Amino acid sequence: MAHRIEVIAKKEDTRAEVRKRKIQSMGFKVDEVSLVDVYTLDTHPDSKELISTASMLSNPVTQEVGIDQAKAPERFDYAVEVGFLPGVTDNVGTTAREIVEDKTKRTSEGQTVYSSQVMFLSGNLSRDEAVQIGDSFSNPIIQRASVKIYFDGTPIPNGVRLA
Repeated sequence: MAHRIEVIAKKEDTRAEVRKRKIQSMGFKVDEVSLVDVYTLDTHPDSKELISTASMLSNPVTQEVGIDQAKAPERFDYAVEVGFLPGVTDNVGTTAREIVEDKTKRTSEGQTVYSSQVMFLSGNLSRDEAVQIGDSFSNPIIQRASVKIYFDGTPIPNGVRLA
């Protein structure tokens, strides 16, 4: 079974603020942008190894981490995930895999880690505009961007995954 580790900033994320200004400069009416870094592990670590790996992929002072649990802002309108296409070198994912291998002291032959980033958008946007925003932050030759969920403003229940 694949595991998904999601990392979100506890406080203001400068990357999200820069992204928000860029989106606004493109003419879209976005009020808030939040970013979540995602590591999908196609490995089979036990619970203890999984928790240890998650702690190595995050900073407990500035970030919150979720293991097989969505980490998202309480309110948003669209979630757009950008990740690499199959067969494309994913340097962040490769580094994360090496962390798992170093931690578990075993080579994960045929098993890997994929990285992606979810951009949560709040504002007066249509689904087509959310798709356009995702497309503008991805390179279609090596990446895919997809609107993962439309959200009506109700808080996400614990344990609900976006993928």
